[in-house]
Amino acid sequence: MAVRKTLYHLKRPVSLVYGTHHDLAFKIRGATNAIRSTLQENSPSKLTVVTHSSGNHAQALSLAARQLGVRAHVVMPITSSPVKKAAVRGYGAIVTECIPTLQAREDAAREVINQEMAQDPQRKVAFVPPYDDGVLCPASIRAVVEILL
Repeated sequence: MAVRKTLYHLKRPVSLVYGTHHDLAFKIRGATNAIRSTLQENSPSKLTVVTHSSGNHAQALSLAARQLGVRAHVVMPITSSPVKKAAVRGYGAIVTECIPTLQAREDAAREVINQEMAQDPQRKVAFVPPYDDGVLCPASIRAVVEILL
């Protein structure tokens, strides 16, 4: 169920709706920015993006990749929500499951990257981290600033 909240303490009233699939709005900006920065040097048909995530980043990256014509591969813990896994697959990404530890996610992502490069040495494979990334964060922060101003 969506929740609507109006913020009156800003320069002008802003209504926010959250609790829907649009929760991805701030994540999709970062994911799109990350893919576009990689596309400056590569053709979409020759690029695969790889990440690990339990859901929100996975969905955002998968959707951004589909919109930009890029192949996406996501490592998700077996404990991730079936709804989120279905959404990631629905956006066209390949999902590889792993046990729910950070080490397992990182190991599985490295294995996916190695497999992708072995299948097609001409293909560029880029890892897009799910957090603490200098390309993802500014785009996400900009989305929040646009809402608040």
